[in-house]
Amino acid sequence: MHLPITMGYDRYPELLIDEKHAVLERIRSEKGWAFFTHDPETAASRIERDEKGKYVAVDKLRELS
Repeated sequence: MHLPITMGYDRYPELLIDEKHAVLERIRSEKGWAFFTHDPETAASRIERDEKGKYVAVDKLRELS
């Protein structure tokens, strides 16, 4: 989950990066789940930070039942 990746039509990409950081950090701190509606291989995962401080998907679920 790379924070600087945004869509070309985003009007305020810097704000979007800040918002994305806040959402990922909240999911991580609350041990919640992130849902990937457009990912054909991962339906949901928990979020952690790696040794470099980047957000990574862990405990991936291939499908929800």
